[in-house]
Amino acid sequence: MVQTNNLNACDERIAEPREHRPDWPMIRHAIRYAEAGRPVFPCLERDLVMPDGKTKGAKSPYTKNGFLDATTNTADIKAWWTRWPGALIGSPVHRDQMCLDFDPYHGGGRDVLWDRCPVELPVTLMVLSGRLDGGHHLFFQRPLGPLTSTWLPGGIDLRLGGKHYTIIPPSRHPVTGQPYMWRYSNVQPAVLLRLPPNRGGIDYKESHARAAEEVRR
Repeated sequence: MVQTNNLNACDERIAEPREHRPDWPMIRHAIRYAEAGRPVFPCLERDLVMPDGKTKGAKSPYTKNGFLDATTNTADIKAWWTRWPGALIGSPVHRDQMCLDFDPYHGGGRDVLWDRCPVELPVTLMVLSGRLDGGHHLFFQRPLGPLTSTWLPGGIDLRLGGKHYTIIPPSRHPVTGQPYMWRYSNVQPAVLLRLPPNRGGIDYKESHARAAEEVRR
């Protein structure tokens, strides 16, 4: 497989193509992301029973190395979606970003986060879940230093750049068949000046400046 992109190469200014017609096949959407500079890879659109009898859950990668196989190489993308035409589109979280994944189906919501730590979340790049229950992904600039999800309430996950991926639009949710959708796609991932709880005493404003400097290097 030819890797023409790495996890640092995604340019968020051009990574969300504005036009996604619902009548397009998923392969066309995947190619448009690649052409815009966003590496992608195919994920299961439904649960799959493996030869050993174990079940591989929907949204899991089709590829052997998961999000590490993400690429902008259109030949690879065409081969993948020709083999799995209904595959969801997965994309790694950019290395200098983090994502808060709110899943109301498992009890996650902004009110729950607020009860744990009343921090006002700024408007930022967002993906709405196709489950249509209020689930969503919020993308933020990642502070420098170690981050952990142990402080998060149930149903809210922390997805870190270089370690995790998300399903991106217009992939169809395995349960409802409805598409994921971009919201605020014309804004950059916002800066969180404080993450709840700030147990490590991290100055998040200074951390962002340091992280930006590291990326420039």
